Amino acid sequence: MASQKSNDGHQARTPKRERGKARVEALLSAATQVFAAKGFDAATMTEIAGAAGAPIGSLYQFFPTKTALARTLLERYGAHMSAHLSAIEQAVPTLSLDVIVARLLGLLTSLAEERRCAMALLDAKSVPPEQRQTLRKGLREGTARVLVAYAPELSASEAEVAAVVVVNAMRAMVHLGEERCAEQARAQWQAMLVAHLRGLPG
Repeated sequence: MASQKSNDGHQARTPKRERGKARVEALLSAATQVFAAKGFDAATMTEIAGAAGAPIGSLYQFFPTKTALARTLLERYGAHMSAHLSAIEQAVPTLSLDVIVARLLGLLTSLAEERRCAMALLDAKSVPPEQRQTLRKGLREGTARVLVAYAPELSASEAEVAAVVVVNAMRAMVHLGEERCAEQARAQWQAMLVAHLRGLPG
């Protein structure tokens, strides 16, 4: 976890020992749950520490402010998306297009709670707008790399446009899960994206 500076000069502290790393992971997992459920403003540091089963002093030891905690969670979410996309990219030569598309469309739903947390945090006034842009850029560029691995003949501009289409399809996949006929709708959505990507040069 990288250290992050906040507007008030406070920053998250990176643990060096394994015990500290495990505690921070527990605190981040608890914070994800609380922020996802209550939003940034309504959540309290005391509530987050309690959800992690940790003393409040332990939370403040690593995250001096709620904003520092929020920024760390956003970075963590971005890192998890990047790791998933890198894994898909590396596996592309061994995968069919149907499987590639299924993995891409399943990425955001597999990180559902982290995504809900991130959306709640990005709506907070204390979180700078560039955080949203950073996440969007990382998702779009990672997706473009997957598409280039599948279709090497794509130009940079073609890959960018295709990535925008796929990323928005990924977001729609999340919302389709809220429909009564979610399973059928997602299957049709996936089939449409597969048909679209079959037309890419490569």
